[in-house]
Amino acid sequence: MLSVLIPTYHYNCVKLATEIHEQALALEIPFEIICLDDASADFDFIHQNSPINFLKFGTFQTNPKNIGRAANRNRLAQIAQYDWLLFIDCDTQPVSKNFIKNYLNAVKQSKNKVFFGGIAYKNKPYLLQERLRYTYGIEREAISFNKRKRNSYNHTLTSNLLIHRSIFQINPFNENLKKYGYEDLIFVYGLKQKHIKVQQLDNAVYHLNLENTDTFIKKCEEAIEHLIDIEKLYLLPKGYTKIQLIYRILRPFRLDRFLSKYYLKNKFNLIKKLHSTEPDIQDLDCYKLTYYCYLKNQ
Repeated sequence: MLSVLIPTYHYNCVKLATEIHEQALALEIPFEIICLDDASADFDFIHQNSPINFLKFGTFQTNPKNIGRAANRNRLAQIAQYDWLLFIDCDTQPVSKNFIKNYLNAVKQSKNKVFFGGIAYKNKPYLLQERLRYTYGIEREAISFNKRKRNSYNHTLTSNLLIHRSIFQINPFNENLKKYGYEDLIFVYGLKQKHIKVQQLDNAVYHLNLENTDTFIKKCEEAIEHLIDIEKLYLLPKGYTKIQLIYRILRPFRLDRFLSKYYLKNKFNLIKKLHSTEPDIQDLDCYKLTYYCYLKNQ
């Protein structure tokens, strides 16, 4: 019936696995929970997650070497025994105690084979260093159910995704993606190209792990660098992302060179603004665009 697949790296996901286990047990359905660690360098996390093996239908495994986010998810699907695959990120927690039940009801009531439940965030963090990640999550990830329904492909992530094995087999994660960033976008773009509908559900998980501002900015930089690698692999059409589209508009006027120089001159001022008590996501957009232009002009 249901394989719950939790890719992890440097994170304790025992609480998540236990919650899912309790919900599925109560429904008396065939299920399994597989947590696959992608060779965490800190062995303490492997020790912390070992109690998952003591859950009646739980398994915790570790890759012998790091294979990357995309390949790790594909590996989970390969070792899963059931046809419905529920991918949940390790740093999340179901909002509802009926989380599993809600997905099963959707499967019974719909002919669709892909479902996205949504992302939510708890109360605003006390720590200043978490404010940027929280603000980004609220504005760009915690999209309301009604808004997601209006543009399903643009508002689907793989951090809370139920997909039938038959669909996953023809649209796996692209293992050419070795770095951080955009693997969700390319996965969903593949569904769109194959005309496979993603049904939106009001069945969110909380995103719990709020990186500090410096870490998040670094991850944004890594994602931009990865996007340029993705362009060389022709995995997305030209101008598909917002940042690529803006660049294509600016380039004929050589404004991309201006923004490249602007990045070099104002990088630290931009980062300083992102550390404010009330960070503005438009400042983050500016930082990402100018960094993209800087890289494209190297």
